[in-house]
Amino acid sequence: MTTQYRFWIFIGIAMLAGCSTTPAPVIDLANSHWQSWQGQALWKTTTGTEIAGDVLLARSDTGEVYAELSKPPIVVIHVQTTGNGKQARWWLHSLDGGKHQGTGSPPTQVIWFALPDIVASGAMTDSTAWHVNTTSAGEITVENPLTGERIQLFLDGV
Repeated sequence: MTTQYRFWIFIGIAMLAGCSTTPAPVIDLANSHWQSWQGQALWKTTTGTEIAGDVLLARSDTGEVYAELSKPPIVVIHVQTTGNGKQARWWLHSLDGGKHQGTGSPPTQVIWFALPDIVASGAMTDSTAWHVNTTSAGEITVENPLTGERIQLFLDGV
């Protein structure tokens, strides 16, 4: 067997057995256990790139969250949590960072996991890195002055 042939067999096996993630479960946001908000968002990333799109935020009465920024038909970022305590799981899918998932609490540096709770309460409770400002017109701005990341939300009916 030639070296080149072995190389391609190795690549094929690696691709088939490569990193895979369990897909996030499909949820029914119309279920009465979910409170949801939708509208427009302007996201300034830590690299300074600004992305505008449609935003959908939701949280369940058990503390699960769902957040998505999209420019239909493309989903720019999608985050979701399920369960609580030791059964908690989280998913993060983004155009620039790929797919990540884990157990326990989601990464606190990813503000998208906190947005549904911020919208519901009007404040950030767990972090001093993020500042929340709400205007009388209903605009909500969440900003991290250290990284420059900022999300401006313009939600329907808020």
